[in-house]
Amino acid sequence: PLDGAFDPPDPGAVTALRAEYGLAPGEPVIAYTGNFDPRQGVAQLIEAHALLRRTHPAARLLLVGGGAGEIAALRRE
Repeated sequence: PLDGAFDPPDPGAVTALRAEYGLAPGEPVIAYTGNFDPRQGVAQLIEAHALLRRTHPAARLLLVGGGAGEIAALRRE
């Protein structure tokens, strides 16, 4: 059961995950997890990230989920 408590991740696991995805230590990351259905607004998130990078060029966007068809649809948008 969820009790509202948050346990921070293990620093070693964070370092390993960042290395796996080519993310530098301290580099800001916005993560989205879910499906890529157009109703979820992922295309708008990508657009917002592009705007954010104008002032924060190190910011990265990590998208997790969806399927190949949904990804192809996002690329067309």
